[in-house]
Amino acid sequence: MKTVLLFPNEKKDAGLAVTRTAASVLRGLGVACLISDAFEGMDSGAQARPLDQALQEAEMVVSVGGDGTLLRAARSAMKYGLPLLGINAGRTGFLTELERDETHLLSRVAAGEYTIDRRALLEPVLLRDGGEIALPHALNDAVITRGSCAQAVMIDLLVDGHLMSSLLADGLIAATPTGSTAYSMSAGGPIVEPDADCIVVTPICPHGLYAHSFVLSAKRELTLRPLRLEERPAFVTVDGAKPVDLCPGDCLRIRRSDRFANIVRLKDRYFYDVISDKLKDR
Repeated sequence: MKTVLLFPNEKKDAGLAVTRTAASVLRGLGVACLISDAFEGMDSGAQARPLDQALQEAEMVVSVGGDGTLLRAARSAMKYGLPLLGINAGRTGFLTELERDETHLLSRVAAGEYTIDRRALLEPVLLRDGGEIALPHALNDAVITRGSCAQAVMIDLLVDGHLMSSLLADGLIAATPTGSTAYSMSAGGPIVEPDADCIVVTPICPHGLYAHSFVLSAKRELTLRPLRLEERPAFVTVDGAKPVDLCPGDCLRIRRSDRFANIVRLKDRYFYDVISDKLKDR
């Protein structure tokens, strides 16, 4: 490993202290550290570059923040097929590999002593007026939720073109196995092992006695069709990014992508130990 791109969240990593420590460890091992020129002038311990240039030079992306930071970094890393390592400078950091006091373990990156955990992605596409609008791939989830008004939204869920359910709810989540421990779990969905081959669909606060989560084969194609958008506005969000307003007649098609996110693992951790440690009451 010769070059790493550091991808910090200055709101989580105050003063870029963790980023600077990580850069110091890596540089001491002969690994060049780059950072987006959005942080130029800040004491990061890394060389500032335009983000696309840095991604082309780097062999790995290291996010410093929480899970949200890792998800944002993943969009950049996936664009160039780069592996991604997360350092937790936030609270839970379920997707991150290292805690802020474990930057010394970055020596394993320099030595090539790590494994790659391939995580499935969802490929959401917005269907509008007979055309298709590609949305970012989802490592966690694609979500349709209501607008700012305090109203539920009616959503038809079609699987392979067949109507499975019509739900009146605050929204609907389509999650990867990785995302099963995020918003989907908070909405009452099941925890799924990250290497499972499935898509999890979970309603948010459904208005019905028999509305449940569905665990579907990853081979299925989902269509989420919100109804009556003239009366009840809604939008779609992918991995917590900027929401996209939905127009009447819009549908969201979701398939499993043929691409993967490559998550770096430095520690041999049992999935259910991570569940117990990270998701316990705090």
